[in-house]
Amino acid sequence: YQEPIIFGSRGKNVCIGDKCEFGNCQNIYLDDDVYIGEKTCIYAQGEVQIKKGSILADRIDIRTANHYY
Repeated sequence: YQEPIIFGSRGKNVCIGDKCEFGNCQNIYLDDDVYIGEKTCIYAQGEVQIKKGSILADRIDIRTANHYY
């Protein structure tokens, strides 16, 4: 990823691995002490909350969406 990324919120001690990709960062909420592994992709058309102390492995793919009909 390239700085600066403006998340919905970003807690203390958040570590983001190399070559991660984020979409709609304003919908991504990171609590304290979160680790996101290398090459992880998070695309947040809907909201994504990663809670305190979470560890995401390398190459995780998270995609959320809202559907309004």
